[in-house]
Amino acid sequence: MMEKQTARTNLLPSLLYFFFFAATGCITPYLNIFFQAKGMSITQISILGAMPMGLTLVAAPVWAGVADYFGLHRKILPLIMFLTMPFVALLGAANSFLVLLPAIIFYGICNSPIMSLSDNSVLSYLGSNRHNYGHVRLWGSIGWGLLGWLSGIMVDRLGPSVAYVGFIIFMSLEVWVALKMPEPEIAKGVPYWENLGRVIKDNRWIAFLVGSLLMGISFSFITNYFYLFLEDLGAPSSITGLSVATSVILELPFFIFSAALIRKISTRGLIIFSFFVLILRLLFSSMLVNPYWGVAVNMLHGPFYSTYWAGAVNYAREIAPRGLGASAQALFAASFFGLGGIVGALLGGWLFTRFGPPVMFQTGAGLTFLGLMVFFWLGKPNTITEPD
Repeated sequence: MMEKQTARTNLLPSLLYFFFFAATGCITPYLNIFFQAKGMSITQISILGAMPMGLTLVAAPVWAGVADYFGLHRKILPLIMFLTMPFVALLGAANSFLVLLPAIIFYGICNSPIMSLSDNSVLSYLGSNRHNYGHVRLWGSIGWGLLGWLSGIMVDRLGPSVAYVGFIIFMSLEVWVALKMPEPEIAKGVPYWENLGRVIKDNRWIAFLVGSLLMGISFSFITNYFYLFLEDLGAPSSITGLSVATSVILELPFFIFSAALIRKISTRGLIIFSFFVLILRLLFSSMLVNPYWGVAVNMLHGPFYSTYWAGAVNYAREIAPRGLGASAQALFAASFFGLGGIVGALLGGWLFTRFGPPVMFQTGAGLTFLGLMVFFWLGKPNTITEPD
């Protein structure tokens, strides 16, 4: 009976993650390849690639702050999901940089806060069982891997348009699920701005955000240029799609056992483990000469991303003052995906063209190691924060 009740409890958040990552899995791995096919230069691709992640730096905290301050989580989340669709359609139709740039800017403004608001909504929905976050988040990995693989096959056969159509179909389903999610619990009488000030003064938050930034820069090297690197090595779109699919194979067991790992080594220990895995992934990427080996190297995405995301989302929740649930997730996303994303896209593009992909990935390994040192030494627990 308890298992059936848990399954019913997990259904809505599982669908929330599955449809979102199914939608993004249709286009995200291929966007830079599509831009290249439209005649964009590496510099233009770097700028376009930086926009969605870079806008997380501003848009995610703003949307999340409004949601926390006014209690509008349930209204904002489906709205921004819906607004991504016309801009994705424009990305598919446009062939000029001057049209692609505003399209991807507005897409980024709407898309960037979705994960922060979704994570906060799911953690609030799970309540005292939030350590089981990985059990529902793994359905996002399934959606990403399955549709990323199928999208690659369909793009080879039917062209890029099928990827954009797939995004719109799955994002429409995502809006439907988001409308059914309950409103997260709102902490009444909690001074929002005072609590935000406490975050800025907390060494754990400083270490967490700096470590996330350096890791985000390195991860952006991979998300923006790994598949371009495989294509330069001679990989067809079907191999790129297979690489996307295999990248999530090891996400599933790590997400499933993330609750047990958190109990065993803590959220902080899980994050430290993920730093080491990303360093290995970057170093192995720098050694690639055969694109088919890229499929195997990309499997390290699983143990990195699943442990980091499960650890970081829970860690942000643990050290956040009450009433800052969505804002805490947005600050983390702004550091990792936002500033890390835009610096990684621009710096990665320069390193890619000036020194080549191996040097770019080696630089990422060095930055990740630096982030590990900051998080490990500066982020040692020394402050008592009121639990959420």
